[in-house]
Amino acid sequence: MVLIEFFDTDPIENFAGFIIMKPRKVIFLGEKINEKEFERTFCSIANKRKINTIFETRVVNKNHLPNIVEVLENLVSNLREENSDEEIVLDLCGGHDLMLVAAGIVYNKHFDIIKLQRYNIYTNTMIDCTKNIIIANQKSAISVEECTMIYGGAVVNCEYQSSGLSRWEFLPEFNNDIYKMWSICVQDGRGWNRNTAINSKKLSNIPAEVLNIKVDLRGETVEFKKNYRNFLIKLLNAGLIKNFKQINNAFSFDFKNKYIKQCLSKQGILLELFVTMTAELVEEDGRKVYDDVMMGVQIDWDGLKSESGLDVVNEIDVIAMRGLRPLYISCKNGSFGDEELHKFSAVAKQFGGQYVKKVLVTNYLSLNDNPARKSNSLQQKGESVERYRNRLRKQLLWSRAQEMDITIVCRDFIKDEKTAAETLRNIYK
Repeated sequence: MVLIEFFDTDPIENFAGFIIMKPRKVIFLGEKINEKEFERTFCSIANKRKINTIFETRVVNKNHLPNIVEVLENLVSNLREENSDEEIVLDLCGGHDLMLVAAGIVYNKHFDIIKLQRYNIYTNTMIDCTKNIIIANQKSAISVEECTMIYGGAVVNCEYQSSGLSRWEFLPEFNNDIYKMWSICVQDGRGWNRNTAINSKKLSNIPAEVLNIKVDLRGETVEFKKNYRNFLIKLLNAGLIKNFKQINNAFSFDFKNKYIKQCLSKQGILLELFVTMTAELVEEDGRKVYDDVMMGVQIDWDGLKSESGLDVVNEIDVIAMRGLRPLYISCKNGSFGDEELHKFSAVAKQFGGQYVKKVLVTNYLSLNDNPARKSNSLQQKGESVERYRNRLRKQLLWSRAQEMDITIVCRDFIKDEKTAAETLRNIYK
């Protein structure tokens, strides 16, 4: 089979047919096609997947219909001369309007030897456009790394990935510990950040393998020490720390293991782990919802190592793939500002394309901060000016996220594992 693709500005449109049909040859038609880029992306992915496909390019003037028709006509004729029995398929997934018009003109002349097809990325179906029938109901899935590569970037590092060696292991016992920690954190995200910051400061000069910690809060207020003690008691009752002792202003205890130590000494990591684990485990009809999940993903913008060593790299908290559709997730356990929304949106759009789903998972906002609840814009009786302004600020953040097409998943929808799983299961519906 020879698959003719009309080059699209969103490369995922040109990728689906190649993965499913595994043709002998793919020929791209387009204007100003970067052949080196194709070699670096499509050929690399084909080799990794052991798909023996040859890739070629043909340059056309996208604004000149006769030119596109002529190139297509010559291409079809040459292919027929090479092998009169080989199937020729025009993939209508990508391309500009004039390219599709040209496809119709050429098909009308050679309908007996040409097939038209289109892959629906939303429904995971390959459709024969001449017969209006589904010819392949096979889900086409790519990894986070492949998706990033298609859009010109490269994953240079991550803290967790579905397949391969990772810093974190989601084993049953650790999963259960994450649930325990989250049940404490979700009740008071600010308190969680404050208390884990205390641990972080005290652990800065302690070797990673040492699980014991000693904290001296001499000079702190009674309320400060009381809050920290209550935090430790909750952890102790949940079996997350042991050997807890307090002598006056000094606290000491042992972390359950190295993973718990990291979770209790790095602000924000717990929410990322909770979301990642939930995305990894969530199922629908007995099958995993997400085909690939990565956490702490560092993306190089051009996928090439700079000679100066100064590469442009951005980090996304969690990226998951559902078929060919990427899900970019930013996790915020504490407060945040507009600039973080802009940065997140820009990276997601650059490496997720038109099908990307942008989601902000936050323990900072609640349903009460949704600006759709118009009564929330009014100052409540007995409400302080400071509290009212803070509430308005949260509503403005919510509105700004919506303007950027970022879906807000507030703490009401991640309050426990069951609610979070249901939220991630339905995020695309």
